Amino acid sequence: MHVSSETLWSDIQEFAKLKYQFELPEDARTHVKKDSVIRNLCQKVGITIAARRYDLNSAAPFQISDILNLQPVVKHSVPVCSEAKDLVETGKIQLAEVCTVLCCLSMILQRICILVL
Repeated sequence: MHVSSETLWSDIQEFAKLKYQFELPEDARTHVKKDSVIRNLCQKVGITIAARRYDLNSAAPFQISDILNLQPVVKHSVPVCSEAKDLVETGKIQLAEVCTVLCCLSMILQRICILVL
């Protein structure tokens, strides 16, 4: 699969028209901040490229050797640890028991103070 900048730009224009019913102006391509777009793309897909000045107007601005690292990007990961869940529930139960005991002790202390006075 070969993607040139011309086909990519036509795909972007078509996508904007279909999804947002928006016609991109003819000069929109010249106003794109290429450095920002590449940085955001690399962050979103987990690519680390070499820090050097690229000729982004050339047909092939990147070489395979420019890719330094590929990192998996995990969007949603909700690990469930049943042991931790059980410990939290046990802690809640024990805390409720302690609160009940403290309430009883508080009532007894109030009665003692009333009797002494």
